[in-house]
Amino acid sequence: MNTEKIGFVRVIHKVSGWAGGLGTVFLFIITITVICDAFARSFFNLPLRFGPDLLSFLAIFSILLPSAMALRNDRHIEVDVIFNKLPKSLKSPIRVITFSIALIVFTITTIYAFQLTMDSVRGSLKSNSPFGMKLWYSQLGVFIGMGLLSLQILAKIILEIFYKEQKGLG
Repeated sequence: MNTEKIGFVRVIHKVSGWAGGLGTVFLFIITITVICDAFARSFFNLPLRFGPDLLSFLAIFSILLPSAMALRNDRHIEVDVIFNKLPKSLKSPIRVITFSIALIVFTITTIYAFQLTMDSVRGSLKSNSPFGMKLWYSQLGVFIGMGLLSLQILAKIILEIFYKEQKGLG
């Protein structure tokens, strides 16, 4: 069975790809903002008023959005010194166990990020920078990034358990 026929996995793979692309765009915007800020400081002795807020907002999104795509493409950091020495019959169960533990941790993080975001929305919390951006903008990035990563881990578990002959596609 081709992974393209697995609806949930296909959708999560596509969303992870789009999120990774968006993270790349945000990284480009960070670069342009830093260059503009350096130019404004050097020639006009005035920093960009919105610079710190924009950079913190975009940094969170540019780090967390592509994480699901990195997992989808197996581009994450993994320590496989011991894992490669294990027999093939043990590798799949160990992957499922480690993915399940990661799913629990990232799901809990997603839930707390959502609660933190909602608390910031209700409390109208703002950063203490001159621009005073609302904090929930950045906190929403943690919620979205961790949520996507949790869904991508779930997709990996589905592939590992039910379609291990298709593992690595996506």
